[in-house]
Amino acid sequence: MTSRDEILDLLKSIKSDLTSRYKVRSIGLFGSFARMEGRTDSDVDLLVDFCEGADLFDLIELSDYPEEKIGRHVDLATPRAHRPEIRDGIYRDVVYA
Repeated sequence: MTSRDEILDLLKSIKSDLTSRYKVRSIGLFGSFARMEGRTDSDVDLLVDFCEGADLFDLIELSDYPEEKIGRHVDLATPRAHRPEIRDGIYRDVVYA
């Protein structure tokens, strides 16, 4: 995957699977690919919000799945995982699938 649209299309196509298998409420792309600045060496940054009842095991189990589908290293973040000043930048960039 080399473009924002390709990644978002893939995320949309697997969203129901993410919800049923990993309790994902929403998933969005942020960082360089969201800004359309992704390079061949860029990783993919995903913001994942989980449904109520999800736990750390859901996050751990989810971590490899998008990486296999996208074919690039993927970093996962949750809405509460960063300091407010970093979180603001993420929310400015994020594009939801």
